[in-house]
Amino acid sequence: MIVARPASAPPLSPLLLTLLAGFLLFGHALWGWIPILDSANLAFHEAGHPLFGLLSDRLMVYGGTLMQLLIPAACAWEFYRREQR
Repeated sequence: MIVARPASAPPLSPLLLTLLAGFLLFGHALWGWIPILDSANLAFHEAGHPLFGLLSDRLMVYGGTLMQLLIPAACAWEFYRREQR
């Protein structure tokens, strides 16, 4: 009888993680921002203005900040709910 073992992803090497962290720190030091993270954050922020603008003009002003806070909170809640801590 053959018993299947769960597949696991190979661990990232410490060298690869160090290079990635160095790239992110270099980008932050050189440009003052991290392209991948800040671009995603900007997209969430700007999407919040028209979405909350559908509810009221006052919320449209705050919609960017609200969405910028709600998206990461929703992701954190989903990870918590799935017990992926």
